[in-house]
Amino acid sequence: DARVVAGTASAADSGVVARSLGGATFHDIDPGMPQYGKIEGALVADVDGGSPAWQHGLRKGDIVMGVNQQRVKNVEDLKQALATVDRAISLELLRGTARLVLVIR
Repeated sequence: DARVVAGTASAADSGVVARSLGGATFHDIDPGMPQYGKIEGALVADVDGGSPAWQHGLRKGDIVMGVNQQRVKNVEDLKQALATVDRAISLELLRGTARLVLVIR
């Protein structure tokens, strides 16, 4: 149940499959953040240890850049993309300098 409020997001707000992201909190990349202007996506601000999001491999500091090959520029895009998912989720992430894909079924 990722938390989503304005520029913040939570999976609970985003559809049934998004429950797999429960325990994760997302934020927009704002001015003042080192990533601002360099990358677009939704920043994973926090992940509760032991939560579904943690168990699926999501970590604090990850940047979600895409969901099921749909580009994600910010938290609003993430919410919209997750709301349309009804089965597996493929998250395209940036973790440090590594690009990863997490598949959640």
